[in-house]
Amino acid sequence: MAVSRNIPIDIAKGTSKRVTVVSQDEPNLIGAEIILTIKMHAVDLETVLIKAVDTNASPDLATGTFAFTFEPADTSSLIPRTYVYEVKVIIGENVYIPLIGDFNIFSTIT
Repeated sequence: MAVSRNIPIDIAKGTSKRVTVVSQDEPNLIGAEIILTIKMHAVDLETVLIKAVDTNASPDLATGTFAFTFEPADTSSLIPRTYVYEVKVIIGENVYIPLIGDFNIFSTIT
């Protein structure tokens, strides 16, 4: 089992962004449930945002590649700061956490 990669995600408040991930744990993600959870702090029970991968719209699942697409509404109400996130991949009885890290929301200057 690969160690979770700690990779920051940076996004301007109220903007769009696509984050593509290549799984190191599982080469075939067809039938997987893939969820990104964002919290203020890792130990918090309350989540700030949850995004699920639309597996029907992800043609590269067979190669272990998937993407999260953030729309402006996803971050428009968030306060600019550093949050934490994790990506969870569930395939049957197996659960993988391929990514964790800081989720940075920053203000635009315009």
